Amino acid sequence: AVPMLSGPGAISTVVLFQSRASGWEQQGALLVAIALVMWASFWILALSARGARWLSPIALRVTERVMGLLLASVAMQFLINALRDLKLVHS
Repeated sequence: AVPMLSGPGAISTVVLFQSRASGWEQQGALLVAIALVMWASFWILALSARGARWLSPIALRVTERVMGLLLASVAMQFLINALRDLKLVHS
């Protein structure tokens, strides 16, 4: 979860939104959005650590596999979108 939350994509998104913010209202809204994401991420990760203790080792392995599959599908969609933007793949 950490690379998705604080990786190059997240940093680029914040920089892009910051450069497009025209006034202090939009900059404030961006800061509030960042704070809400930080708060929600903290609680989701904290609660998931507690929930993982209740799962059996088999359930944890199945969950890890499903999450890996989900991550691979998101990565493939990013690749397809990038190729489509470069006009290498026709939709």
